[in-house]
Amino acid sequence: MLCNLSIYHYILIDKLEIEFGPGYSVITGETGAGKSIIIGALTSLIGGRMDRTKVKQGEKKCVLEATFTDIGANAGDFFADKDFDFDGDTCIIRREISETGKTRAFINDTPATISNLQDLGKRLIDIHSQHQNLLLQTPSFRSEILDSLSGPSAIDEYKRMWAKFTDKRRELEALRTAVTKKEEEADYTKYAVSQIDAAHLTKNEQNLLEDEQDRLSHSKDISDALAEVLNEIDDANNSIADRLNNAKRSLDSISPYIKKAAEWGGRLESASIEISDIIDDVRSSIDDVTYDPNRLEQIDERLTTIYDLERRYHAASFDELISKYEEMKQSLASSEDDMAELDEMEREYKELEAAITKQAEKLSSERKKAVPTITRSMKTMLKDLGMPDIVFEVKITPLEALGPMGGDNIDFLFSANKEVVPQDIARIASGGEIARIMLCLKAIIAEKQQLPTVIFDEIDTGVSGRIAERMGCTMKSISNNNGTQVISITHLPQIAAKAEKHYMVYKTSTDGSVTTKIKLLSPEERIMEIAKMLSGNQITDAAKNNAIALINN
Repeated sequence: MLCNLSIYHYILIDKLEIEFGPGYSVITGETGAGKSIIIGALTSLIGGRMDRTKVKQGEKKCVLEATFTDIGANAGDFFADKDFDFDGDTCIIRREISETGKTRAFINDTPATISNLQDLGKRLIDIHSQHQNLLLQTPSFRSEILDSLSGPSAIDEYKRMWAKFTDKRRELEALRTAVTKKEEEADYTKYAVSQIDAAHLTKNEQNLLEDEQDRLSHSKDISDALAEVLNEIDDANNSIADRLNNAKRSLDSISPYIKKAAEWGGRLESASIEISDIIDDVRSSIDDVTYDPNRLEQIDERLTTIYDLERRYHAASFDELISKYEEMKQSLASSEDDMAELDEMEREYKELEAAITKQAEKLSSERKKAVPTITRSMKTMLKDLGMPDIVFEVKITPLEALGPMGGDNIDFLFSANKEVVPQDIARIASGGEIARIMLCLKAIIAEKQQLPTVIFDEIDTGVSGRIAERMGCTMKSISNNNGTQVISITHLPQIAAKAEKHYMVYKTSTDGSVTTKIKLLSPEERIMEIAKMLSGNQITDAAKNNAIALINN
């Protein structure tokens, strides 16, 4: 039950505190007084849209707060699942927004998300506004009506399975796409691998071939240079090795007299040996360096093959070509694993599909069992609301494919005259008829779901007189029969007169600033307000007497 609503700096409201009690209450006030602002604030508290335009002009921050009591049966599982503090009875929801647009939300002083507010809010309060009459056009709402009668277990289990089923379907579609893409690429990959295989590439082959190509291409330059080296260091008439040996002999002859001479002689001997080795190597290299046009042609052809492969497969180097080759071979190997994974996922998907189909059939069966109850209840209540010849039927037909609410297409068929064939209720019912139909549906839901609080925001559109009085009685009976707190915002005196508590919304103006306020009317004030609703600003004695009669009736 909503027992307190506090609104600070919200649109036209500076500060507003409302205490609500059990039973049936009404809120009245002139058009534009701010009744919709109060409902907007309450809607924002339970997760509705809220932005900085809601902050009263000139203020830094807007704060909304509501206290609910006696909510354990409806919301206990929410607090257990979400790990919010809860004493088993009372819940305080607070939401703030600054002039910069920064918002914060709290449940029992613990920070909460908008999703948390929405989840908790639907367990605490049902706000029915005029635009919700359009819900009759939506299949999901019609399904929810039947499910509220048949019990939550079947639809809750179906929704759980649907979430799992749709997740698996997305995974399967993604894997199918990936496998198909790989299959489309497989021919190209196989061709590429076969081409590289046919080349029989070996490790570091390109570098070795390029080195050999350079040597063969410059063989004459190499031979000439090596010959010049030999000419310089191995002249038959003036060999460096011979000269070094002559120098060593001279040093050996004086070594008895100069101690370092022997050392120098040793070093000259080492240099002579090293030069002799160089001469032998150079001579050998000269013999190896021969121009071989056939070999050079072979190397050119081989390198052309390697370069073509690198260019074709966008490899910047020989190593990158080999790396891509290995990747392509791995891709071909993994395709078999992907197919095995796809087969397994297909099997899991079919199992889920069979299970959810079975659950949809169970859900459909439960809904069909609820049809006699809803048709009987609707006919009884609508007769009391001035529709004695009402025809109300529920038509359930299978959908072509399962959806988030099951496999049923549910239509509400209606006729105000039993002689007329019933048709789609949203298409043929008038505004006044839809208002009464929605009131009855809400009464059924409130009874079955034991909603703590129901707010009707001008549900009386299109009705007046005796029908309005009967609607007021229906709202009061929802409270009396179910223990549901009912709050109705209305312009009709017949509905207002049935309330146990009557609140009036009004505007005040101070220094050019307009502020919305609300107050609980005393018995005398209530008579005057209802009389004003009957006759306008000129309140007559007859209007007062009519107001008293409506209240006492």
